[in-house]
Amino acid sequence: MKIWERFIRFFKKEDVNYWDGKFDENNVRHRFEELQTSYNLLHDKKEFLKRNSKPTNIIGNYAVFGHNPWDSTSEYTGNVSIQELDKNKFHIDWTVGFSDYYQKGTGQWIKNFFVVNFDYKDNQQTYKGVVIYKSIDDETLEGFWIEEGIFEVGFERLTLKNRLI
Repeated sequence: MKIWERFIRFFKKEDVNYWDGKFDENNVRHRFEELQTSYNLLHDKKEFLKRNSKPTNIIGNYAVFGHNPWDSTSEYTGNVSIQELDKNKFHIDWTVGFSDYYQKGTGQWIKNFFVVNFDYKDNQQTYKGVVIYKSIDDETLEGFWIEEGIFEVGFERLTLKNRLI
């Protein structure tokens, strides 16, 4: 991307802040829409995520495709594993990129949104973030993520490879 285009996009975008508050039925839709709007403005996207219902089972291994917040051409792929810890509490592991970069998180369904708080270590410092997914069909989740210290939104799609149960 040319420097001038990046400069224009920088001032055109709406910053969105990482949110460390609790998610509940009253705020999860608003927060998702805030992330989606910020993402759409930054990347000139007009339409995303048709379905919004809870699938019957999300436990399994997924292929992940996503891109980082700063540029939609900064793509990554990898694997995600979702395991159930307890009723409506899940453990999520990501391994992404050429170096199998590792992240972990815990998630839960709130209304029809799968909300995951994640963290990872980089140079002995721990960073945290949140991703909010919607179900597109029984094998696909799509969502937006943000982490502390970054005021732009990334995108991620999980596509089921196999069920664990």
